[in-house]
Amino acid sequence: MALPAAFSQMPFGFFFGGLFFLLLAIAALTSAISILEVPVAYAMHKWQWSRKKSAVILSILCFLVGVPSGLSVGGVLGDFHPGGKSIFDWMDFITSYVLMPFGGLVVTLFTGYAWKKAGEEAGLKGFWYKAWMFLLRVVAPVLIVCVFLHSVGLIKFS
Repeated sequence: MALPAAFSQMPFGFFFGGLFFLLLAIAALTSAISILEVPVAYAMHKWQWSRKKSAVILSILCFLVGVPSGLSVGGVLGDFHPGGKSIFDWMDFITSYVLMPFGGLVVTLFTGYAWKKAGEEAGLKGFWYKAWMFLLRVVAPVLIVCVFLHSVGLIKFS
């Protein structure tokens, strides 16, 4: 609401406002394409699908998962609140407070335990290597689990 009002107040605001929103739409489309590339490549490798088939099937799947989220914010599903939250709020909660800490924990554990040359590739030696490995193997996982437990409301920090 603020941007159209701001564009309407400036000279040639109609032109610059239209250009801004066109470029914003292009940025969103190219971002969506780049985000979809990883699952498309996985589907091509895992199931030997063509790029077109992978892209179409995964785009439809993303669309079907995303539409209820979009319609729950002032749309047809705006009054549907399972568990007291809209579908959009549930998706936001799950991605922000469950999947992100889980992903961080997996990356930390993988880097600390499975990736044997991680310290070498980071250019660490001696004390700094040992300190980094201790942080990756012990401190970071404990803190990530604490953040997760706090974010889902199982523990409280005062």
